[in-house]
Amino acid sequence: MPEILEYTVKLNWDKKTGGEAYFKRNPVLKFDMAEEFGGEGKYYCSDEIFLAAVSGCLLETYLYISRRMRLKITELSVNSRSVIQFSRDGYHIKELLFDFEITGLKEQEDKLKECFELAVHYCHLTRAINPNIKTVFTNKITVI
Repeated sequence: MPEILEYTVKLNWDKKTGGEAYFKRNPVLKFDMAEEFGGEGKYYCSDEIFLAAVSGCLLETYLYISRRMRLKITELSVNSRSVIQFSRDGYHIKELLFDFEITGLKEQEDKLKECFELAVHYCHLTRAINPNIKTVFTNKITVI
């Protein structure tokens, strides 16, 4: 694994209420301001992209660790939700919730739970979240 990783994204305004994100190797991602703020709501808003990015990092971290632990998983999903509240100095993320649903072998149940704990610990995007934001990680493990 490389010691240092670097990613770049370029955003261009669409001359309306959103824009396009350009990546080094992947397709363009269109985004738009939420309708609550006057956007057209025709593409993902930044809050949805943020949740998808953190949830994606958690899922990818779980997958990486599960492979190293030689776990046999048949289903894996992360459902996420943010609670954003307005105050005198603007909007603030009040709470983030990440709920894993994992299906794997009964004989690996303890390891499936350990992998969940390791994924939460090692996901670098969750480490970037302000510690003052209530962040909840839950899991439902189904064994077969």
